[in-house]
Amino acid sequence: MSCGDDDGSMSIDVPEGWVNILDIPLEERYAPSSFMIGDDIYIGLGSNLDGKLFKDWWVYSTENDTWEQLGDFPGEARFDALSFRIGAKGYVCMGRTETAGRINELWEFDSQTRAWLKLDDFPGTARSAPTVFVIGDRAYIGSGIANGITSLNDFYAFNSTNNLWSSIPDYTGIASYGFTSFAIGDNGYLMAGVINNDERTNRHIIYNSNTGTWNDLPSFPGTERLEGIGFTIDGKGYFGLGSIDNNTASTDFWVYDPSSTTWQETTSFTGEPRFSTTHGSNGKVGYFGFGLRGNSQYNDLYLFYPDN
Repeated sequence: MSCGDDDGSMSIDVPEGWVNILDIPLEERYAPSSFMIGDDIYIGLGSNLDGKLFKDWWVYSTENDTWEQLGDFPGEARFDALSFRIGAKGYVCMGRTETAGRINELWEFDSQTRAWLKLDDFPGTARSAPTVFVIGDRAYIGSGIANGITSLNDFYAFNSTNNLWSSIPDYTGIASYGFTSFAIGDNGYLMAGVINNDERTNRHIIYNSNTGTWNDLPSFPGTERLEGIGFTIDGKGYFGLGSIDNNTASTDFWVYDPSSTTWQETTSFTGEPRFSTTHGSNGKVGYFGFGLRGNSQYNDLYLFYPDN
């Protein structure tokens, strides 16, 4: 929106904080997949409280405020998959299907051709609650819990240039699941998560992709949690929300400045607290939405703009 200044010039009102996108055409659902490429948010899949699994696929233009339904995802309907972007391509990895349960499939979506391609499976054990961060042309995926019992420390790198997987050093701390991740420069960051199968934490861990080493950083100053949301905007990491306990979803949101290694609380989420959501960013604006809490499920979507 533009408005005239007293001197006759024009200025643009730049949004700050959370902005609710209206008129979402997707059905209510939780644990969908999504990624943001340029100004477009691609989103679909997921499940609802009636046990319906989705394979629909949509794109929302943040520039034009328009939705378009694309062709369905060609694989089996699924929910709770990792999703991420590398360049002009998006990826959906792992997840749960009706016939196979936990799977290790990796699918690539080309935003230019709008075509899907099945790639080699994730090489690790099938798992719940893994995490992913992207540095350059590689996605780093690992952690999680196998068979609802065994927490995992292994990590793998997917090279999008040659579509090959390789192992990287295991995370060296207590085996964990439910991490939230973001990447800044050559470093990946793991946030919070669960140890000892039920103990939420406020850990802050760094992975240096140049040296292949993990190190603990001073703890995140907020409440312990799991499965929050995290993304990077303009070289800073954003983290928050998530599950404080099995009945409490948080709305606090924080920004991490790697140059000063400090955290500062920023604008809290303004919508309904919830679990099993989706989120991401294009490096300039973030987004968050869908999910469930109790008997309520959502089909809303919010954009997040950092404070100017």
